[in-house]
Amino acid sequence: EIVVQGESNSDNHAVPLLLKQQDNPTLTSTFVFNFSTELNTLLANVNVASSATTSFLSFPEALVQDVAGNPIAAVLASTAIAVTDFVQDDDRPRLASFSFDMTSLLLDLTFSEAVNATSFSATEVALQSTLNSQ
Repeated sequence: EIVVQGESNSDNHAVPLLLKQQDNPTLTSTFVFNFSTELNTLLANVNVASSATTSFLSFPEALVQDVAGNPIAAVLASTAIAVTDFVQDDDRPRLASFSFDMTSLLLDLTFSEAVNATSFSATEVALQSTLNSQ
């Protein structure tokens, strides 16, 4: 299990990644992983992976072996490794879908990624009768 931590010497702010390995050759020194299932968890936790100063990895020796069968040296939460290259999330959230229930009088908004609920401004939402009305 690979864990992303917000601090190098503590697992107080830690998010385990359930990684799906992309197509990699049998012998390689570089792996590329897709962590899209954990993306919202990471985005929602401002203490982890929100910048280079809050991005550290820890993992057990069971993570990988070299071609001779030697396991990698474990990196404990107390000595987590700092990120080498960090790309900030600059994708703006978008409204992925919405539903309106006239019986329950509920408006359900679904966004493309985790959003800060305290930033939501209900007065900025407008229901329109046609596509071009204001």
